Amino acid sequence: MLDIKPSVDIYEVEIEAITPISVGGGEETVYESYEYFINQDEGRIYFITLEDLVNLYNLGFIKEEELEYEYSKLIEKIFKLPEAKKHLKSVKIAGEVDNRLKLYKFARIKEFSLEKQIVGEKPVIFGSTLKGILRTGYLAQRVKSCKYDFYRKNNKLILKKAVINKKEVFNNEVYKQLFNISDYDVSLNIGDSAGGENWVTLEEFSEKTKRALTSDDILTAIFRSIVCSDLSLEAGELMVEKVIKFNRRSKKFKEKMEGIPLYFEMAQPKAKFIGQIKYKNDTGNYDKQLSIISIQNRNLDKEYTFLNPVEECFSGLKKMSRYVIEAERRILQDSFLGDQVRDFYKMLKEENEKEGQCVFKVGYSGILGKTLMSFDEDKVKNNNLYLPYTINVTEKTKLPIGWVKIAYNISSNEEY
Repeated sequence: MLDIKPSVDIYEVEIEAITPISVGGGEETVYESYEYFINQDEGRIYFITLEDLVNLYNLGFIKEEELEYEYSKLIEKIFKLPEAKKHLKSVKIAGEVDNRLKLYKFARIKEFSLEKQIVGEKPVIFGSTLKGILRTGYLAQRVKSCKYDFYRKNNKLILKKAVINKKEVFNNEVYKQLFNISDYDVSLNIGDSAGGENWVTLEEFSEKTKRALTSDDILTAIFRSIVCSDLSLEAGELMVEKVIKFNRRSKKFKEKMEGIPLYFEMAQPKAKFIGQIKYKNDTGNYDKQLSIISIQNRNLDKEYTFLNPVEECFSGLKKMSRYVIEAERRILQDSFLGDQVRDFYKMLKEENEKEGQCVFKVGYSGILGKTLMSFDEDKVKNNNLYLPYTINVTEKTKLPIGWVKIAYNISSNEEY
C-alpha cells in the first residue's frame, strides 16, 4: 500500500445565532409529554428521561426500591430535592407556556462521565447538518438563471418543473446536472513499482487501468473529501420559545397548528457554535483499490478565485442569501412591523457582505433556505402566488427564526 499522507485545508467555523434557531438531528425531533415538566414559578422546563433516572440513582438521590414507584410519585419526590434538580437538563421559558403543546428538540450529543457514572448531553449542530448547508451553497454557486414552473393546490405550492441555467433539472439529479468536470484539475496517484508516487491525468488513468472515472465519481470524491465536525455550543444559551406563523395574505398571526401551539428549544441570539471543516486535497478510494486523487479548482471563471471546493460552498451561501433576504423581506414587508423589518433585513445584507462570513437560514426556518426558489427573481417580484404564504416567527419579537452568521477562517494547510 502506498504510504501517502494527504494534504488537508482546515477551516475554523463559528455559527452565531442572529435570531433564535432550532436545529434538529436524528429521528426523535419532538419531546414526548412525559419527558418534560413545566415549572411556571421558576420559569423553566425540566427534562427527565430514563437515563436521567439512572443518573439520579447512581448519584444517590433515588433508592433502588423507589424506582418501583408510580411514575408521577417518583417525579414528585425528585422535584422536592433541590440538589437533584441541579442534575436535570433544564432550559428557561420565554414567557408563559400553554399546558398542551408540541415541543421540538434541539440536537444534542451524549457525554459519559466515567468519574460520576452519569450520562449528560450537549447541544450541537451536527456535522451532517453543516455539510448539508455546504452542499446547498455548492449548488447555489452554479446557478446563473432559475425559473420555477408551479401551481397551488389547497394553498400549497406544487413544483411542476425547475429550469436552471436553461436546463430542466430534477431534485435527485440537480447536483450532477449542474456539475462541470472542466472546472477542476483532476489527477491520480497510481504509484510505481518502487512504491513511490506516480501522478497521472484522468485520461492517462483510464488508459493505464482500463477504468474511466466519470463526472459522478469526481463529484462524489469532492464531497467525500469535505469532512465536517459537530459544532458545539460554546457561548450563549437555549430557551424554550413559542413559534407562531405570520400569514402575508391576511396579515395576521396564527398561534396554533391543528389546535396545538408550537414550542421549540432555541439557541438565543449571540449563541455560538464552534467546529471545523477539513478538505482533504488528495485522497480517494475506488473499488477497494487505493487511488489517491487530487481535485483542485481551475478558477476558469475570472469573477471568482477558489482555493478549493469548500470555498465554492461558502461563496454560494453568500450568493444565495442575497436572494433569500430579498424574498423573505417581501413576505414581511406589509406586516405591522414597519421599520423593524426594514432595519432587520438591512442588517442581514450588511453582515452577509463582510469578508470571511455570510448569513444563512438553518433548522426549522422554512423553505427559502432549502430550495433555489428565491433565485427566480421575476416571480419573487411579480407573482403574488409564488412566495410562501406563511413564515415562522417568534411570538416575542415577531422576527423570522433561523437566521445565523457563519464565520470561517482557514487556520492551516497541513499533512496528516
